[in-house]
Amino acid sequence: MSSMGTPSKGRPAHRPAWMPAFNGAVVRAESSRLGPSHGARRGSQRSLGAAEVVLSCRTTDMRGRPRSRHNVVRPIEKINRDSVAQQVFSDLMSRILAGEFEPGVRLPAEHALSESYGVSRASVRAALQKLATLGLVESRVGEGTFVRDSSLESLSREVSPLVARDSMTPHVTEFRELIERASTSLAVERASDAELDRFVELADSLLARAGEHDLGTYLDDDYEFHLALCKLSHNPLYEWMYGSIRDLFKLRIRSNLDKTAEAYPDALKASAQTHQLFAQALRRRDEAGALALIHSIVNLPPSLVEPGADR
Repeated sequence: MSSMGTPSKGRPAHRPAWMPAFNGAVVRAESSRLGPSHGARRGSQRSLGAAEVVLSCRTTDMRGRPRSRHNVVRPIEKINRDSVAQQVFSDLMSRILAGEFEPGVRLPAEHALSESYGVSRASVRAALQKLATLGLVESRVGEGTFVRDSSLESLSREVSPLVARDSMTPHVTEFRELIERASTSLAVERASDAELDRFVELADSLLARAGEHDLGTYLDDDYEFHLALCKLSHNPLYEWMYGSIRDLFKLRIRSNLDKTAEAYPDALKASAQTHQLFAQALRRRDEAGALALIHSIVNLPPSLVEPGADR
C-alpha cells in the first residue's frame, strides 16, 4: 500500500516532514482536478488546483479503526487590494497628523507615491480618497492633492454634518448633560479669573443678540457659548467631542426654543437670560448653583429669572 494511504494495522504511517498531522491521521493534499486514481501519487510531485485545496483525512477511533472521511474545502483567496490601500492611507495619515506634511503643502503626485510605496496607483488613489473623506486633504483640479488643516477643531467640523441626523436628536440631551456638567465642575477648578470674565462677556453678547430676533445668528452664538464652556474645562477632548455635534446641537436647541416660546413670547431673551445667570454663577465659582442652571438649560425650557436675582 502507498505510504500516502491509510496506515496498515500495526505499522505506523509514513508522513513526510512537510505534511501536517490531523487528529492522529495522515493529512493528504489533493487537487480538485485530480480523480481518485491520483490519490496514491506523491504529494510533492503533484501541482495543486488553482481554485481550491482539499485536505483529506481518515480519522480513527481509539482502537485505530477507520471512522469517517472528512473533506474540508478551503478556497484560495486573492490578496485583498483594500488592505494595501489601507496601509498607504494609515501611513500618510500618521505623517499628516505628525506635521510632516503641513497644511497647505502639496502631497507628492500619485505616480511618485506609487513608486515610493511600491504599490499600484489605484491603491494610492484609494488611500487619498479616504484622506479626503476625513477632511485631511483636498484635491484641486490640475494642481494636485493638498493637505488641509488637521486640527481637532477642523476635524470635528468635518464630522458634525455626519452626526446631525434626526435619529441622533433624542440622544443629544444625555450627551450634553454629561459633557457640560463635567465641564462646569472642571471650569470652577481650572479656569482663570480672566477666562471667566470673558465667559460672562460672551453671555452678555448672547443676550444682546437675542434682542435682534434673528434665530439663525442666535443659534450660532448659543453654540459658541457652550463650546466656550467646554474650553474652560481645559480638556481638549471635551472641546473636540462638543465640536462634533455643532449641527446636531442647533437642531435640538431650535426644538428647545419652541418649547420656551409656549411660556414666554420672547423665547430668545428667556434663553439668553438663563445663560447669563449661569455665567455669573460660574464666575463666582458657585459650582452647585452653576450645575443647577446648566441642568435647566440642557433639559428644560429655561425659567425667566430677572438678571441679578441669583447674585
